Amino acid sequence: MPTTPPANPDPSDTPGSRTDHRPSTSTPPTDRDAPDAPQPRNLRTGRRPSATTPGDPNTPASADRGVSYSTPAHQKSAASTPTDQETATFTPTDQRAATSAPADEDVAASAPAARADRQADPGLRYGSAPGRRAAILRRVSRDGYVSAADLVDELGVSPNTIRRDLQRLASDGLIRAVRGGATPADATALPFSDRSTQAAAAKRAIAAAAVRHIEPGTTVALDSGTTTLEIAKLLPADAGLTVVTHSLPAIAALAPRPDITLIGIGGQYSRDTRSFGGPETIAALEHLGVRTLFLAATALDEAGVYGATPYEAETKRRLISIARDTIVVSDARKFELSAPIRVCTWSAVTCLITDALPADLTLPVHTTLAP
Repeated sequence: MPTTPPANPDPSDTPGSRTDHRPSTSTPPTDRDAPDAPQPRNLRTGRRPSATTPGDPNTPASADRGVSYSTPAHQKSAASTPTDQETATFTPTDQRAATSAPADEDVAASAPAARADRQADPGLRYGSAPGRRAAILRRVSRDGYVSAADLVDELGVSPNTIRRDLQRLASDGLIRAVRGGATPADATALPFSDRSTQAAAAKRAIAAAAVRHIEPGTTVALDSGTTTLEIAKLLPADAGLTVVTHSLPAIAALAPRPDITLIGIGGQYSRDTRSFGGPETIAALEHLGVRTLFLAATALDEAGVYGATPYEAETKRRLISIARDTIVVSDARKFELSAPIRVCTWSAVTCLITDALPADLTLPVHTTLAP
C-alpha cells in the first residue's frame, strides 16, 4: 500500500537537505555509523565529526570546512545524564551524618559511666586544683613517696595535670619533685656541695675506720655520698683493689691512680647526688660481685637505712644484693633526719660505722664508733 506523505513536510527533514545532520533512512548504515565505532578527529578542530560523513552530498558545507559538527540530541542526553554508578559515589547528607554520629545505644551505655566518674571524687578532678593538691600532699606525707602514674589513676586526671600540680607544689616548697613522682621537702634535699661541708671531720674519721675493713686484692663497691667519697680518697695504695662505683666524684678521685682497677657504672646522671642511676645502672650491676660494700644513707633509725628517691633506693638495694659484706657509713646527724624510702633493714647490714649513737637507741647490728 502506498504511504501518504505528511501534509506540510518540513524542508529540513528532506533527505539531502544541507541542514540535515542525520543519515538518510534509505542509506544502509556503514561501520563508521555504528555507535561503538570511534570516529576520526578533524585535524584542524580536534573534534569528531557528526553521524554524516564530510564530503557526502548530504553533509553540510560547513562540515567540509571543519567549522563545526553537531552532536545528535540523543548523544547529548546520554552524555549529560549521570550513570547509576556515578550517582552512587555521592553520599547523601543524611547518610554522612549517620556514619559520624554515635549510635544511640553507645551514648546510653557511656553516659552512666561518665556520671559515675564525675561523682566518684568530685573534689579531686579538674575543677578543684586546691583539693587535688591537698590530696597529693596527704599522700606524700603518709607514704613518703608517690609516683605520678599512681596519682593519675587515683585522681582521674591527665599526666600533664599531675605534672603541673607537682611543679606548683615543689615551687611552693611543699614537696620535692623527683624523677617519676614526689617526696617530702626536708633537709635531705641539700645539694652535694653543701652536704660535703657538713660534719666534715666526722666523715673523715668514719672513712679512716672504714678502710681498715678492706682486704687486699678484693673488690670494693662505693655507694654515692660525701662519706664514701672520703673513703675513696683514703683507699690504701698498692693493695690490688678493684673498685666499683656509680659516684662521679669517686670516679674522678680514683681515675688517676694506676694501682686501682676502676669500674665506673653509668646511667642517668643526677646533679643532686652527683651519681648515676636508673635502669642502665641497675642492669650494669646485675652481673657484678663485690667483697665489701660501703653504703651511704640519707637517714637512719631503729628500723633500718633510708634513701631519698626511688632510683637511689633501688641502686642501693642492687649493690647490697651483689656484696658479701655491707658496711653502712654515716655520721650521727642521720639519726635526726627522715627520708621517704626504706632501703633495707638492719638484718641486711654487716656493720655500722658512725661517730656517735643516740643515747636511747639500741640497734640490732654491730656498730663501730669512729674516734
